Amino acid sequence: MKRTKLLGTILLVSIVLVLGLSINSFAQAGVKIKETPAGLAEQMIHNPIFLKDAAKGESFCWNARVGMDDYVNNYGLTKNTEWLDAGIKYYDFLLNKLDTDPDGYKGWIGPADDDLWQDCMVGDAILMDGILNFCVLIKEDATLKSKYNVKADEYLKVVKREFFEKYDKRRCWIEDGPYGS
Repeated sequence: MKRTKLLGTILLVSIVLVLGLSINSFAQAGVKIKETPAGLAEQMIHNPIFLKDAAKGESFCWNARVGMDDYVNNYGLTKNTEWLDAGIKYYDFLLNKLDTDPDGYKGWIGPADDDLWQDCMVGDAILMDGILNFCVLIKEDATLKSKYNVKADEYLKVVKREFFEKYDKRRCWIEDGPYGS
């Protein structure tokens, strides 16, 4: 019984070590990704679902979020800045889909459950999060900052106004002790 447990433990540790070494060497060896950066951007921008029910509002946001991390993640794997350029193309597409609410703030406005058109904090958050991942990458890498800092600052300005300021003014975040609500 003890020997079986020991062999099982050794096997498990061996698998973890082999997988860890494989993943590490895979990332360092220069990964070949089947999809091209430009191809991914075109595919995501021309998503057929955007021509149907998901062309506006929260539905648009949920559908547009799928695959959004691929640009930053694939750059991390390959160090090929074409992924970041393609990401910018997609992020700009998303930001060009923003509409203006009556209060002057922009959001991905569309039909809500009550048949009113509005933006949705969750929809805005999931897309702004994907854009912010790009900004963090740029701000933390001096080499990337020299090429992409202006674009990252542009995105940060949009996120600051159209997400944080907007939802603070709408009182969607209320201080409640050490935690907000």
